[in-house]
Amino acid sequence: RVDRRQRQMCIRDSIYWHQDWHMRLMAKLLFGRSFDDIDHHQCHFGRFLDKTPAPPGREVEMAKINQLHAKMHAMAEEMVIAAQKNKTIDEEQFDEFMEAQSLFFSLTSGLLRSAIEDSVKRA
Repeated sequence: RVDRRQRQMCIRDSIYWHQDWHMRLMAKLLFGRSFDDIDHHQCHFGRFLDKTPAPPGREVEMAKINQLHAKMHAMAEEMVIAAQKNKTIDEEQFDEFMEAQSLFFSLTSGLLRSAIEDSVKRA
């Protein structure tokens, strides 16, 4: 069982690791660097989502984050495949990915903020 403080730390750490994932994806797309973290269940945040229950009352938010996370990874996979085939990445596709990424970070930051607020209320 994960207590509130552990959940907050897990959310915070997972946000950091997903930012790292995003930077490594950009390095792949821009410079052809190695990148093999496509599966959304294998990245740090995906493992967090798979093993951590939603905070009480935050099930809908967690489900949205999980769906968006899977979508982002699928979009990243399409871009990586294009890059591996030496194809130009479609600008509209890239913009859509970046928009999804921004929404993802907004939702996860909101979830962290909510978890902290909930802890303060219960303290």
